[in-house]
Amino acid sequence: MTMRVVGSLLCLALLGACSNWPRQRFCFTVPSPMSERRAYRLIKTAPRVWPDGWGIAGAPSCYAAAYRVLLTSPDASSQFSRLFETGTPAGKLYALAGLQQTKSPLFDRYSHSTFAESKAPVEVFEGCVIREQPIATIVARLLSGDLYGF
Repeated sequence: MTMRVVGSLLCLALLGACSNWPRQRFCFTVPSPMSERRAYRLIKTAPRVWPDGWGIAGAPSCYAAAYRVLLTSPDASSQFSRLFETGTPAGKLYALAGLQQTKSPLFDRYSHSTFAESKAPVEVFEGCVIREQPIATIVARLLSGDLYGF
């Protein structure tokens, strides 16, 4: 077995063993096709960020799929701007990434806002690890190019 498969199986076993993580906090099923309206609602209410877009066992998260739907929208910049104003902290981080990828001038403004400097934690799912990171750390990673989109 390759390391990726072994890691994925280990991750599934660990998540299965953790009864304090309710299944509804994760989003593994991607509606196909996903409407822009559904994509907007998913990102607006996102409970965590998935920077690499991949979830358990290499399956794409529905948030990554929603993010891509919004990126291809003709009015992507305005949708991401609205998301920054109304979304959860994780939703605002998706919005920042979207504004960066669409090269919106609002990215510079929002990436240096009070929100972007916040030390408040947000759950980040990277690979098979969920951990909390301060919002400011995630924004700094976006600015440095360590994270480019989600």
